Amino acid sequence: MNCLQNLLKEPPIVGSRSMRRPSPLNLASGASTSSAESGAVEAGTEKSDTDFDAFDLRLRLPAVVSKLHKLVNRNGGVTYIHCTAGLGRAPAVALAYMFWILGYSLNEGHQLLQSKRACFPKLEAIKLATADILTGVSKNSITLKWESDNCSSVEISGLDIGWGQIIPLAYNKEKGAWFLERELPEGRYEYKYIVDGKWVCNENEKKTKANADGHVNNYIQISRDGTSVEEKELRERLTSQNPDLTKEERLMIREEGLVNERSYHGASR
Repeated sequence: MNCLQNLLKEPPIVGSRSMRRPSPLNLASGASTSSAESGAVEAGTEKSDTDFDAFDLRLRLPAVVSKLHKLVNRNGGVTYIHCTAGLGRAPAVALAYMFWILGYSLNEGHQLLQSKRACFPKLEAIKLATADILTGVSKNSITLKWESDNCSSVEISGLDIGWGQIIPLAYNKEKGAWFLERELPEGRYEYKYIVDGKWVCNENEKKTKANADGHVNNYIQISRDGTSVEEKELRERLTSQNPDLTKEERLMIREEGLVNERSYHGASR
Protein backbone atom coordinates (compact mmCIF):
# COMPACT_ATOMS: atom_id res chain seq x y z
CA MET A 1 0.00 0.00 0.00
CA ASN A 2 1.21 3.47 -0.75
CA CYS A 3 3.33 5.07 1.97
CA LEU A 4 1.24 8.23 2.23
CA GLN A 5 -1.95 6.24 2.46
CA ASN A 6 -0.34 4.32 5.33
CA LEU A 7 0.73 7.50 7.05
CA LEU A 8 -2.70 9.07 6.67
CA LYS A 9 -4.30 6.09 8.39
CA GLU A 10 -1.82 6.23 11.28
CA PRO A 11 -0.95 9.11 13.63
CA PRO A 12 1.70 11.15 11.80
CA ILE A 13 5.32 10.66 12.79
CA VAL A 14 6.83 13.96 13.81
CA GLY A 15 10.45 14.33 14.82
CA SER A 16 13.17 16.85 15.46
CA ARG A 17 16.71 16.97 14.11
CA SER A 18 17.89 14.77 16.99
CA MET A 19 15.35 12.13 15.93
CA ARG A 20 16.37 12.28 12.29
CA ARG A 21 16.60 8.90 10.61
CA PRO A 22 19.81 7.93 8.81
CA SER A 23 20.57 8.78 5.19
CA PRO A 24 17.69 11.18 4.49
CA LEU A 25 17.07 12.67 1.08
CA ASN A 26 17.94 16.34 1.40
CA LEU A 27 15.28 18.33 -0.43
CA ALA A 28 16.64 21.76 0.37
CA SER A 29 19.97 21.34 -1.38
CA GLY A 30 18.88 18.89 -4.06
CA ALA A 31 21.32 16.22 -2.84
CA SER A 32 20.59 12.63 -3.83
CA THR A 33 19.94 9.83 -1.37
CA SER A 34 23.09 8.17 -0.08
CA SER A 35 21.55 4.74 0.48
CA ALA A 36 19.27 2.56 -1.60
CA GLU A 37 17.61 1.47 1.63
CA SER A 38 16.89 5.00 2.76
CA GLY A 39 13.20 5.69 3.21
CA ALA A 40 13.51 9.18 4.64
CA VAL A 41 12.80 12.41 2.83
CA GLU A 42 14.07 15.51 4.60
CA ALA A 43 12.31 18.72 3.66
CA GLY A 44 15.01 21.07 4.91
CA THR A 45 18.42 21.08 6.56
CA GLU A 46 19.19 24.25 8.42
CA LYS A 47 16.56 26.86 9.17
CA SER A 48 16.95 29.49 6.49
CA ASP A 49 14.99 32.22 4.78
CA THR A 50 14.15 29.95 1.85
CA ASP A 51 12.35 27.57 4.23
CA PHE A 52 9.53 30.11 4.29
CA ASP A 53 9.83 31.33 0.68
CA ALA A 54 6.81 30.31 -1.42
CA PHE A 55 8.60 31.20 -4.67
CA ASP A 56 11.56 28.95 -3.83
CA LEU A 57 9.13 26.16 -2.94
CA ARG A 58 7.30 26.63 -6.25
CA LEU A 59 10.54 26.12 -8.17
CA ARG A 60 11.71 23.09 -6.20
CA LEU A 61 8.49 21.07 -5.97
CA PRO A 62 8.64 19.20 -9.32
CA ALA A 63 12.13 17.79 -8.71
CA VAL A 64 11.40 17.13 -5.03
CA VAL A 65 8.15 15.24 -5.67
CA SER A 66 9.95 13.30 -8.40
CA LYS A 67 12.50 12.09 -5.85
CA LEU A 68 9.76 11.21 -3.39
CA HIS A 69 7.88 9.29 -6.11
CA LYS A 70 11.00 7.28 -6.95
CA LEU A 71 11.65 6.50 -3.28
CA VAL A 72 8.08 5.30 -2.82
CA ASN A 73 8.34 3.00 -5.82
CA ARG A 74 11.77 1.72 -4.85
CA ASN A 75 11.18 1.16 -1.14
CA GLY A 76 7.82 -0.56 -1.35
CA GLY A 77 7.18 0.63 2.19
CA VAL A 78 6.97 3.72 4.36
CA THR A 79 8.77 6.82 3.19
CA TYR A 80 9.19 9.50 5.85
CA ILE A 81 8.90 13.13 4.87
CA HIS A 82 10.86 14.93 7.55
CA CYS A 83 11.05 18.68 8.05
CA THR A 84 13.71 20.23 10.25
CA ALA A 85 12.59 23.85 10.15
CA GLY A 86 8.85 23.78 10.69
CA LEU A 87 5.58 22.50 9.29
CA GLY A 88 5.47 24.22 5.90
CA ARG A 89 7.70 22.70 3.22
CA ALA A 90 7.31 19.04 4.25
CA PRO A 91 3.48 19.13 4.18
CA ALA A 92 3.66 20.93 0.83
CA VAL A 93 5.69 18.05 -0.60
CA ALA A 94 3.21 15.51 0.78
CA LEU A 95 0.24 17.51 -0.49
CA ALA A 96 1.73 17.99 -3.96
CA TYR A 97 2.32 14.23 -4.12
CA MET A 98 -1.31 13.59 -3.12
CA PHE A 99 -2.50 16.12 -5.71
CA TRP A 100 -0.29 15.05 -8.62
CA ILE A 101 0.01 11.29 -8.03
CA LEU A 102 -2.67 9.95 -5.67
CA GLY A 103 -5.62 11.69 -7.31
CA TYR A 104 -6.83 13.99 -4.54
CA SER A 105 -8.10 17.46 -5.35
CA LEU A 106 -5.91 20.08 -3.70
CA ASN A 107 -8.50 21.05 -1.10
CA GLU A 108 -9.42 17.44 -0.36
CA GLY A 109 -5.79 16.55 0.25
CA HIS A 110 -5.29 19.67 2.35
CA GLN A 111 -8.27 18.85 4.55
CA LEU A 112 -7.03 15.29 5.03
CA LEU A 113 -3.58 16.48 6.10
CA GLN A 114 -5.10 19.01 8.49
CA SER A 115 -7.29 16.30 10.02
CA LYS A 116 -4.11 14.43 11.02
CA ARG A 117 -2.05 17.39 12.20
CA ALA A 118 -2.19 21.16 11.88
CA CYS A 119 0.33 22.26 9.26
CA PHE A 120 0.90 25.14 6.88
CA PRO A 121 1.60 24.04 3.29
CA LYS A 122 1.71 26.98 0.91
CA LEU A 123 -1.21 26.17 -1.38
CA GLU A 124 -0.43 28.98 -3.81
CA ALA A 125 3.06 27.56 -4.42
CA ILE A 126 1.59 24.14 -5.24
CA LYS A 127 -0.97 25.68 -7.59
CA LEU A 128 1.66 27.69 -9.45
CA ALA A 129 4.08 24.74 -9.65
CA THR A 130 1.25 22.68 -11.17
CA ALA A 131 0.48 25.38 -13.72
CA ASP A 132 4.19 25.74 -14.52
CA ILE A 133 4.49 22.04 -15.39
CA LEU A 134 1.40 22.01 -17.60
CA THR A 135 1.86 25.35 -19.38
CA GLY A 136 5.57 26.09 -19.06
CA VAL A 137 7.37 29.00 -17.44
CA SER A 138 8.07 32.37 -18.99
CA LYS A 139 9.48 35.54 -17.45
CA ASN A 140 8.42 39.14 -17.90
CA SER A 141 10.51 42.22 -17.18
CA ILE A 142 9.19 44.71 -14.63
CA THR A 143 10.42 48.05 -13.33
CA LEU A 144 9.66 49.27 -9.82
CA LYS A 145 10.20 52.91 -8.93
CA TRP A 146 10.52 54.93 -5.72
CA GLU A 147 10.29 58.66 -6.37
CA SER A 148 12.44 60.58 -3.92
CA ASP A 149 15.77 62.37 -3.82
CA ASN A 150 15.63 62.93 -0.05
CA CYS A 151 16.80 59.48 1.08
CA SER A 152 20.15 57.72 1.15
CA SER A 153 19.04 54.13 0.45
CA VAL A 154 16.03 52.31 -0.98
CA GLU A 155 15.64 48.54 -0.92
CA ILE A 156 12.89 46.01 -1.58
CA SER A 157 11.99 42.79 0.21
CA GLY A 158 9.52 40.11 -0.87
CA LEU A 159 8.94 39.61 -4.61
CA ASP A 160 10.69 36.37 -5.62
CA ILE A 161 13.40 36.51 -2.95
CA GLY A 162 11.24 36.16 0.16
CA TRP A 163 10.92 38.40 3.19
CA GLY A 164 14.30 37.47 4.62
CA GLN A 165 16.25 39.01 1.73
CA ILE A 166 16.57 42.52 0.30
CA ILE A 167 17.48 44.00 -3.09
CA PRO A 168 18.88 47.53 -3.39
CA LEU A 169 17.37 49.93 -5.91
CA ALA A 170 19.63 52.03 -8.13
CA TYR A 171 19.38 55.82 -7.90
CA ASN A 172 18.97 57.77 -11.14
CA LYS A 173 20.17 61.31 -10.46
CA GLU A 174 18.64 62.77 -13.63
CA LYS A 175 15.18 61.42 -12.81
CA GLY A 176 15.48 61.92 -9.06
CA ALA A 177 14.14 58.41 -8.41
CA TRP A 178 15.21 54.88 -7.45
CA PHE A 179 14.67 51.97 -9.85
CA LEU A 180 14.70 48.18 -9.80
CA GLU A 181 14.47 46.08 -12.97
CA ARG A 182 13.67 42.41 -12.54
CA GLU A 183 12.41 39.40 -14.50
CA LEU A 184 9.63 37.41 -12.85
CA PRO A 185 7.62 34.32 -13.86
CA GLU A 186 3.86 34.56 -14.02
CA GLY A 187 2.20 34.99 -10.66
CA ARG A 188 1.31 37.43 -7.90
CA TYR A 189 4.14 38.89 -5.83
CA GLU A 190 3.96 40.93 -2.65
CA TYR A 191 6.77 43.24 -1.64
CA LYS A 192 7.64 46.22 0.49
CA TYR A 193 10.10 49.08 0.21
CA ILE A 194 12.75 49.77 2.84
CA VAL A 195 13.61 53.46 2.77
CA ASP A 196 16.50 54.47 5.01
CA GLY A 197 15.77 51.38 7.09
CA LYS A 198 12.02 51.98 7.40
CA TRP A 199 9.56 49.50 5.88
CA VAL A 200 6.92 51.36 3.87
CA CYS A 201 4.44 50.86 1.03
CA ASN A 202 4.55 52.83 -2.18
CA GLU A 203 1.26 54.72 -2.33
CA ASN A 204 1.54 54.91 -6.13
CA GLU A 205 1.48 51.11 -6.53
CA LYS A 206 -1.15 48.48 -5.77
CA LYS A 207 -1.59 47.50 -2.13
CA THR A 208 -3.00 44.42 -0.48
CA LYS A 209 -5.64 44.40 2.21
CA ALA A 210 -4.34 43.97 5.74
CA ASN A 211 -3.44 40.34 6.45
CA ALA A 212 -4.07 38.41 9.69
CA ASP A 213 -1.14 40.20 11.32
CA GLY A 214 -2.34 43.61 10.16
CA HIS A 215 0.42 44.03 7.58
CA VAL A 216 -0.23 45.77 4.25
CA ASN A 217 2.13 45.23 1.32
CA ASN A 218 2.50 46.35 -2.26
CA TYR A 219 1.88 43.68 -4.88
CA ILE A 220 2.26 43.11 -8.59
CA GLN A 221 0.47 40.61 -10.83
CA ILE A 222 2.61 39.20 -13.64
CA SER A 223 0.95 37.75 -16.74
CA ARG A 224 2.89 36.21 -19.59
CA ASP A 225 2.90 37.80 -23.03
CA GLY A 226 1.32 35.97 -25.94
CA THR A 227 -0.60 33.45 -23.86
CA SER A 228 -3.22 31.50 -25.80
CA VAL A 229 -6.82 31.47 -24.61
CA GLU A 230 -6.47 27.78 -23.72
CA GLU A 231 -3.33 28.31 -21.63
CA LYS A 232 -4.86 31.30 -19.86
CA GLU A 233 -7.99 29.34 -18.98
CA LEU A 234 -5.89 26.38 -17.79
CA ARG A 235 -3.76 28.54 -15.49
CA GLU A 236 -6.85 30.25 -14.14
CA ARG A 237 -8.42 26.88 -13.34
CA LEU A 238 -5.26 25.50 -11.74
CA THR A 239 -4.84 28.58 -9.53
CA SER A 240 -8.51 28.80 -8.54
CA GLN A 241 -9.90 28.22 -5.04
CA ASN A 242 -10.37 24.45 -5.45
CA PRO A 243 -8.30 23.13 -8.36
CA ASP A 244 -8.37 19.54 -9.53
CA LEU A 245 -6.61 17.66 -12.31
CA THR A 246 -7.91 15.44 -15.07
CA LYS A 247 -6.46 11.96 -15.64
CA GLU A 248 -4.71 13.30 -18.72
CA GLU A 249 -3.15 16.18 -16.77
CA ARG A 250 -1.89 13.84 -14.05
CA LEU A 251 -0.35 11.62 -16.70
CA MET A 252 1.30 14.66 -18.28
CA ILE A 253 2.71 15.71 -14.90
CA ARG A 254 4.19 12.24 -14.43
CA GLU A 255 5.73 12.29 -17.88
CA GLU A 256 6.81 15.93 -18.07
CA GLY A 257 7.26 16.94 -14.44
CA LEU A 258 8.33 13.80 -12.62
CA VAL A 259 9.91 11.29 -14.98
CA ASN A 260 12.21 14.00 -16.33
CA GLU A 261 12.53 15.66 -12.90
CA ARG A 262 11.64 18.89 -14.59
CA SER A 263 12.83 21.81 -12.48
CA TYR A 264 12.39 25.53 -13.00
CA HIS A 265 15.53 26.97 -11.46
CA GLY A 266 16.19 28.69 -14.77
CA ALA A 267 13.36 31.02 -13.83
CA SER A 268 14.79 31.78 -10.41
CA ARG A 269 16.77 34.74 -9.25
